[in-house]
Amino acid sequence: MNNSLEVIAEVIGAEMPSEYAGIRVNAVVTDSRKVTPGALFFALSGEKFDGHDFVEQSISLGAAGAVISRPREEGPYLLVEDTEAALQKLAAYHRSQFNIPVIAVTGSVGKTTTKDILAHLLQGEFDTLKTEKNYNNQIGLPLTLFNLNNAHQACVVEMAMRAPGEISLLSQIARPNGCIIVNVAPVHMETMGTIENIVRAKLEVLDYTSDFAVLNRDDKELRHFARDFSGAIYWFGYEADCDWRIIDARSRAAQTVVEMDIKGQYLQVLLPFPAVHLAENVVAAVGTAILLGVSPESIKDRISGFQISAGRLTILNGINGCTIIDDTYNANPRSMKAALQVLTDLADGRYKIAVLGDMFELGEYETEGHYEVGQRAASLGIESLITVGRLAGNISAGAKAAGFQGEMRHFETKPEIVAFLAKKIKADDVVLIKASRGLFMEEIVQALSKGDAG
Repeated sequence: MNNSLEVIAEVIGAEMPSEYAGIRVNAVVTDSRKVTPGALFFALSGEKFDGHDFVEQSISLGAAGAVISRPREEGPYLLVEDTEAALQKLAAYHRSQFNIPVIAVTGSVGKTTTKDILAHLLQGEFDTLKTEKNYNNQIGLPLTLFNLNNAHQACVVEMAMRAPGEISLLSQIARPNGCIIVNVAPVHMETMGTIENIVRAKLEVLDYTSDFAVLNRDDKELRHFARDFSGAIYWFGYEADCDWRIIDARSRAAQTVVEMDIKGQYLQVLLPFPAVHLAENVVAAVGTAILLGVSPESIKDRISGFQISAGRLTILNGINGCTIIDDTYNANPRSMKAALQVLTDLADGRYKIAVLGDMFELGEYETEGHYEVGQRAASLGIESLITVGRLAGNISAGAKAAGFQGEMRHFETKPEIVAFLAKKIKADDVVLIKASRGLFMEEIVQALSKGDAG
């Protein structure tokens, strides 16, 4: 970012006193605590905060100006009707200044990992910007794009949504050259209602994607609805007629081997952790990287060093010599069942403990989704199933109905779980910890991995 307030005012349609026109802006922030000299502060408003309360503080810290929706007398300011919409307009303008491939990644499960794998592969050949943390919404995506500079040669952005129209908005801002829809699953059902609504919402990205789309052929809903797209479509998955086909995926010595056929070219890659369920994510990222000019040799070399983000199947050393699988970032039935498979593969005959909590925003699928997770725990032969939360009782019910043979416990609080496991866990046990983000299950991980369980 390197523009004058005059240019920015024109882009976002702001009123601005003429004496501030020549001031230069070198960054954009929405958090007054992150203001640096020359930054432009956007005074966003929410249910629990109002950025206008921090305008004076931002100016005193050296901000080049503030974008506001309430008139004020002093300081460099740009007055608009809606500060959030202004932020998005400026981000769209900033993105338009760069003629580089921008790839949008969305999907119900695994979009963050797919984005991270693709960015990791591209980084071997190109200076690549990617979405960090959870900056994947109407505020985070613009803030990500503001980090684009002339050194960047590629950009990979993640797009999340909880309602129709949100992917459309994000896509209008990012204007991707290519997109990946990893999959579609019954998540955010409270706001979306049906799986068909989720499919349509994810496919909104196609309306603003210029060149190509990478879609999961194993998702029959995507096959049915993804028709009207002017660019090239590359289908990936296990189906025989996929453009990018998974030949085989298997766990081997705490690693994952994925064999694939990329339009007739055989390729085998190795992930340094057990996650057979990520095979589709891997082939989508690998195929896209090859499309963008990354060599198969570079892909094989770089993917073997890929490290998954914290809280997503992170393998840790725990108390009493156990192994902890920290998958606490979030949860839905599909990812919960996949995590149970990872637990089984990593344990490889060792004692398996699954600590599972509530999964939120499932709507009418709430009871069934938890029940199915319990059934999977039973079918995989989990030795100890520990649950917490009001909804997680349905996990236990599903396990019982499926003939679960192991130990089953339900606790009301996380400290109770920690106290119980501190006495139970033995050397070589493997412990999976997973639930929706709102349960803060990372507190259990911290206690059991740092030895604070006594």
